[in-house]
Amino acid sequence: MRISILIATATVALLATQAHAQTIDLLSGFARLDLNHDGVITRDEFIASRHSRFQALDRNGDRFLTVADIPAMASFMPQASEARAMLARCDLDHDGRVSEAEFVACSLAMFDGADLNHDGALTLSEARLARRLFNRP
Repeated sequence: MRISILIATATVALLATQAHAQTIDLLSGFARLDLNHDGVITRDEFIASRHSRFQALDRNGDRFLTVADIPAMASFMPQASEARAMLARCDLDHDGRVSEAEFVACSLAMFDGADLNHDGALTLSEARLARRLFNRP
């Protein structure tokens, strides 16, 4: 009986710790994208962040993302299969690579889906809900 209680307590503590870490991750990510620190991420701020992210991911500087760039994606997509799926989803012209324009357009579709009131800006509440809807930790 005592062991069961200990296991249950440890499980609850672990889940609480993971939830706390995810909340901190969301808050720090939100703050990083909110360039003027006004509590919302505007469409322009989001677009600027996507251009910066693309440049960081384009390891060889060829202005395209391909499977060769997957190791650079590991910081935010730990599974290579997830990175491959993103490449396939964002390759809008189906040429086997993702241009910066495709990357930004693909990301904007997620932004627009998260912008529940369609005001061109994401609040922290919208970001939290979008994270749950897109099933991201």
